[in-house]
Amino acid sequence: MRNLSVLFILFLAVAPIDSSLADCSRRTDVATEFHQSDLVFVGKVTSAKQLSPEPSDGSSLGTSYQLEVIEQFRGEPRHTVLVFSENDSGRFEMPVGETFLLFARFDPKTLVGPAYWVYNCGFSGVARASPKTLAMVRKLTNDSPDTASHPTSPAGN
Repeated sequence: MRNLSVLFILFLAVAPIDSSLADCSRRTDVATEFHQSDLVFVGKVTSAKQLSPEPSDGSSLGTSYQLEVIEQFRGEPRHTVLVFSENDSGRFEMPVGETFLLFARFDPKTLVGPAYWVYNCGFSGVARASPKTLAMVRKLTNDSPDTASHPTSPAGN
């Protein structure tokens, strides 16, 4: 029995970590994440490009996603947004063609240069699967003085 316990502990130590098992202890509520985000929007993923290391070993350092803004709730008005997700336990994967509600933060020094990133334990997700969160965001947009001046559709890049 003791050998099985040791094997189980060893397995846990070397098993790959799934992104869904990332430390999500920092999760707050929709209003807090909204106000802590630099950009909150609904966008459609138009492209995804994996960033490979040199020399290529078959793995990816992360993925840069280009999104078309459909509806924007917070941040400077934009038509398109670049989101970078590192290939680690906190990655946020987005299939091309899918539409997401994203709470994004800006980082001037990602591996692809200035880009936004998304906390995978937050309230970002597929837009059609997030109707309650989307309704809360729309209410926050209407109630918040720092977002009242921003249009809900993109006006600039």
